[in-house]
Amino acid sequence: MNKVEDIDTALTSPLYTVRLFVPDFLSEEQRSLISTALEDDSLSISAIREEAGPQADRWVLQWLIDYTPDRAEIISKIAITAEIHKITGLLTDEKNLIIEAVSNDINWLKHSYQAFEPFSVRRFYIYGATFKKSPPSNKFPLQIDAATAFGSGEHGTTRGCLEAIESLHITEFRPANILDIGTGSGILSIACERVWKDAQILSTDIEREAVTVTKHHGLLNKTHNITVLRSNGFDDSRIAQTGPYDLIIANILASPLKEMAKDLALNLKNGGYAILSGMLQHQAEEILTLYAGHNLTKQDDILHDDWVTLTLQKAI
Repeated sequence: MNKVEDIDTALTSPLYTVRLFVPDFLSEEQRSLISTALEDDSLSISAIREEAGPQADRWVLQWLIDYTPDRAEIISKIAITAEIHKITGLLTDEKNLIIEAVSNDINWLKHSYQAFEPFSVRRFYIYGATFKKSPPSNKFPLQIDAATAFGSGEHGTTRGCLEAIESLHITEFRPANILDIGTGSGILSIACERVWKDAQILSTDIEREAVTVTKHHGLLNKTHNITVLRSNGFDDSRIAQTGPYDLIIANILASPLKEMAKDLALNLKNGGYAILSGMLQHQAEEILTLYAGHNLTKQDDILHDDWVTLTLQKAI
C-alpha cells in the first residue's frame, strides 16, 4: 500500500464511539486525566470543544473502541479515574455519556479526524485537512489530521516537546539518529525531519493504530527519513540495532518514563539529548532523580498547564 486511500480502506471495521460531555470548568489537565479512563481500550481519543448551540464552549471527550461496550463498566472506569484524581462534577447520565455504533461504512481513522483552526508552536505551523490555504513560508508546516488527545500539538505535553525540539534546533546540535518512543500521531517525528532534514528517525508505538496513523501522516507530509514500527518501549530488537541515538523523545506518561529509564540511557549516545514529557509538575522531580542515576542531567524544562517537558543530556 503506497497511498493514503489504501491505508484508509484497509482500516474499515465495526466500531463504537463513547462521548462524555464534561463541565466547562474543568481544566485542560483534568480533561486529560479523565481521558485516560478508557485509554487502554481505545483506538483514538479526542477532546473537542463545542463551538455552537446552547452549551457552546463545552468540551466533549470521545473514545473510539473496537469492542461492544458495557455502559456500567465504562461508567465505573470513568468514576474510578475521577475519584483517583479528585475530579468532581462529571455526569454520566444518558444526556452526558453517549455510546453509539459507528457505521461499517466509516473507517476509524477518518472518523477520528476533527476540524481545528491552524495554530503555531513557535516556528511550527500545525493544520488539518480542512485547511486549504498555503502554510506561512517562514514556518515549518505540519499537517496533522488525527486529533487525538496527545497528538495534534494542542496538548501541553506535545506543545512542550515541539518547543524543546526547536530550542535544540537553534543551537549547534545536529542529530543524525533520532528515536521517537510513543510516537502517537507522528507529529514529533515529522517535526524533527522538518528541522533536521538529514536525520534518520525511528518512530515507535505500542498501539498498531498509532503506527498506522504515523505512516498516514508521513505520507501527507511527504517525509523521507522516518521508519515506523510497533514496539512496547524498547522491546523490539531493531531499536537497539538502529541505535545508539543522538536524540530520544518520549512523550508518554510518568510511569512508563520511569520504567524505561535504564533502557533509554543505554540507547542514548554520550552527550546526546532526551526530551521527556507526559508527566505532571509534581512527578518531575522523581523522574529527574531517577534519570540522574543513569547520567542524564536536566538542561531545560517547559511547563504548560501543569504538564512538564524535560530536556536532559547524557554525560560525555
